[in-house]
Amino acid sequence: MNWMAFFWRPLLGACIWLLCLLRWRPVPFDVEWAISLLLFSPLVLIPLGLRLVASSSLSQNHFGWLSWRSIEFFQTPTALCFVFSFFLPRGDLWAIVLALPWLIMTAFISLFGFLRIVKRGLFPIAELGSDMGLVFLCVGGGWALLDRAGVRPLNFESVIVLLTAIHFHYAGFALPLLTGLAGRAHPGKLSLIAILGIIAGVPLVATGITTSQLQWGHGIECFAACFLAIAGLLTAGIYFQLFLNPSYSKKIRFLWFIASISLMFSMILAILYGCRFYVSLAWLDIPWMRALHGSANALGFSLTGILGWTFVLKRLDS
Repeated sequence: MNWMAFFWRPLLGACIWLLCLLRWRPVPFDVEWAISLLLFSPLVLIPLGLRLVASSSLSQNHFGWLSWRSIEFFQTPTALCFVFSFFLPRGDLWAIVLALPWLIMTAFISLFGFLRIVKRGLFPIAELGSDMGLVFLCVGGGWALLDRAGVRPLNFESVIVLLTAIHFHYAGFALPLLTGLAGRAHPGKLSLIAILGIIAGVPLVATGITTSQLQWGHGIECFAACFLAIAGLLTAGIYFQLFLNPSYSKKIRFLWFIASISLMFSMILAILYGCRFYVSLAWLDIPWMRALHGSANALGFSLTGILGWTFVLKRLDS
């Protein structure tokens, strides 16, 4: 494998992301930091994650005109358009126009994942987890477009629209993908429960937030947050077991140790925040969740987890 060809897209994306940080200079409590975390996914994580999904020998990567190669070719330009949309005011026509290609790209990625499932079937469950990460991504693309358009479905606050887009780029894309990859390497009941829990938990959390917004009570949101977080804690446990596996290099094991600890921390915060209606935690508000939970998910878990598997793939290819 030509590793320069492998890394140039995420490296370019990382440089652009750093330039955005220099432009905005956000602190973790700012909305601009949430935007930065959102942009980190299409610029860096998704290019790496698509390669990892395509590395599976158990799934087809070509469905006529829709292939992994075609998705990879258009992914970077559409991500760049998406970045530019955030330099324009919410509701601006050009902000909408520039965000639309990313929605189309996430729709193609989701279709690609769905077709892989149809072609292969629901088993192995580890492959299903990774492909469901692709399927969920289009929901994130849709909510990102709503944010750029200034649309507030069900009268959600604007910040909730943005955070929903972020949720489906990380809990929707990265978490199922990384749990599925861990399930390949560490099969067993723990992996099975974690993968199925995350596949069910991602839409369940969205349902719970919606029922709270509709003033149908907060029980579903609390249950959903705890359900997904427990599945995430199981994933963190799997990554800790992978960290203890001496067959991997020290570099890979260190990355997975960071991923495991970060996900544990993030999921504990998710449980606390989900229970905020029943337990007084006034300090744990949205800015704090952006700063702690969001950063841990994006940089602590998703980045280190995907980099670890990237180095595994590099080792297998060498």
